[in-house]
Amino acid sequence: MAALRFIDVGVNLTDPVFRGLHRGKQKHDDDFDQVISRALSVGVEKFVITGGSLTDSADALKLAETRDEFFCTVGCHPTRCGDFEEGPAPYLSGLGELVAAHRGKVVAVGECGLDFDRLQFCPKETQLQYFEKQFDLSEEARLPMFLHCRNAHQEFRDVMRRNRDRCAGGVVHSFDGTAEEAAALVELDLYIGINGCSLKTEANLEAMRRSVVRREEHPRRLQVPQDDVSHQEEVGGGALPEGQERALPHHVSSLMPARPRLKPHADGVGVPPPPPDKSWR
Repeated sequence: MAALRFIDVGVNLTDPVFRGLHRGKQKHDDDFDQVISRALSVGVEKFVITGGSLTDSADALKLAETRDEFFCTVGCHPTRCGDFEEGPAPYLSGLGELVAAHRGKVVAVGECGLDFDRLQFCPKETQLQYFEKQFDLSEEARLPMFLHCRNAHQEFRDVMRRNRDRCAGGVVHSFDGTAEEAAALVELDLYIGINGCSLKTEANLEAMRRSVVRREEHPRRLQVPQDDVSHQEEVGGGALPEGQERALPHHVSSLMPARPRLKPHADGVGVPPPPPDKSWR
C-alpha cells in the first residue's frame, strides 16, 4: 500500500507516445498498461485525461470509459481555438453534448485558456473569444475548469474576474509566471499547477521559491508535478517512500494528494471547493 494517495489532474494519455509512437515512428513497444500499473502501485488512484479539442475530448472520453480509475476533461486548448471558426455554435454545442451525456466521467471543462507564446497556432483575438465562450460549459454543468495561461497573465486574469462566478473553481495548469501573478490567481480562489514549464529559467525558479514561501498563507493552492514528486516535502506533499521509483514518464502533468487537497465531487472525483467568499471580485 502506497504511503501517499494521488489524483493526476492532467494526464495526456491520448498522446501516441504512450503507445510507443514518437513523431510518427514506432520507437518502443506499447507500454500503456505498464505505465498505469506503475502509477497505481505508488498511490495514483484516479487519472483525469486532458481533452484539447472536440475530437481530442471525444478520444479522452472514450479512453476514460475503459477503466474505473479514468476520468477526463472536455474543452478546447487555446492554440486550437481556430477549430471554433468552422462553426462556433455547433462546435460549442458538441463540447456541451459530451459533458452532458457523460457526467460520471467528465469532471472538468478544459484544457482552455490563453497562450500568447504560440500565436502562430491561433491569434490572440480568437483565443480570447473562445476561452470566454467555454465558461458557458462550466456554468451549465457546474464543473471546475482545467486552465492554461502562457505569457497572457493580465488578459487571463481579466477574463477570469469577469467570469469567476460561472465556474466551480479550477487549476491554472503549467504555470510559468511570477510569484505576484501566482498570488493574483490565488486571490481568485484558483489552484496553481507547477510542472516542468514552471521551472525552465532562473526567473521561473525564483518565482516558484517565493510561491512556496507564500504557500503558508494559502496551504492548499499549490499542486506539484509527478516529475518532482521526490521534492514534495518542500511544498507540503510529503516525500516518496525510500527507494520508490517515479511512476510516470516526463510528459505526464500535475499530480496532487487525493485527500488533503480535494473536496469530493458528487460523481466521486475530487474537485476544488467553491470560493468561500466573493473577495476575488
